[in-house]
Amino acid sequence: MKSTIGAVLFGTALVAAAPPADRRDVDTRFPYTGPAVPVGDWIDPTVNGNGKGFPRLVEAPAVTPKSSNPTNNVNVISLAYIPGGMHIHYQTPFGLGSAPQVQWGTQQDNLRNIATGQSNTYARTPPCSLAPVTQCSEHFHEVQITGLKPNTKYWYRIPAANGTTESQTLSFRTGHAAGDRSEFTVAVLNDMGYTNAHGTHKYLNNAVEDGLAFAWHGGDISYADDWYSGILPCEDSWPVCYNGSSTRLPGGPPYPAEYLDAPLPAGETANQGGPQGGD
Repeated sequence: MKSTIGAVLFGTALVAAAPPADRRDVDTRFPYTGPAVPVGDWIDPTVNGNGKGFPRLVEAPAVTPKSSNPTNNVNVISLAYIPGGMHIHYQTPFGLGSAPQVQWGTQQDNLRNIATGQSNTYARTPPCSLAPVTQCSEHFHEVQITGLKPNTKYWYRIPAANGTTESQTLSFRTGHAAGDRSEFTVAVLNDMGYTNAHGTHKYLNNAVEDGLAFAWHGGDISYADDWYSGILPCEDSWPVCYNGSSTRLPGGPPYPAEYLDAPLPAGETANQGGPQGGD
């Protein structure tokens, strides 16, 4: 009996030690049927389109390039707390030619400290060589500043490298020390739509200047449901406007009957969304 139990347990151990089954990240039952380069517009599905399709929503880059035709640029800057310091992340379409750096200090006009980090790159479709320089990122840079004092304002700047423009001098405040029972202010917000993100950012900055410690965001950063209703009217000169006529959907037919025949929801405007208008 003992030898039988031992054999069963041993067999179970062998099964448990087997490598996990290969799992795919993409559901291949529904193959992609759109354009080879999934950007542009529906009238001309190339990288830049021809300007007659949907207008592209773009946010201004984190750093405004100093020239009208930049070869590289810092397009995104984000920060995250780390124990005793700050993690600074920024993105560029092309490499920096050297390790990423951040200049920092406790005085706005004296950034004598330099922190150095590392970079990673990830390919994208279309590559940044085919996309606008200020709207594309393939290189991601991580720099950590450590040994900082709690609840203290610091200034920092990202220097120019390989065609990028030096950032303006920015600032952050470190968090309170663990166990600090002094008061602080928290902002709770939702519905920061992509089309009004600039205003949200402006008023958050104002709140920070008034002493806001941090903001908790509950979701809905961007929208896909009639967000443009009333901004772009349906006109004959703009044939992709979804008013039920002259409409062509991506991927080609056959189209689901419920998508074509469903009536417009009450209160919706026959503008953009499905062929019947609305969402």
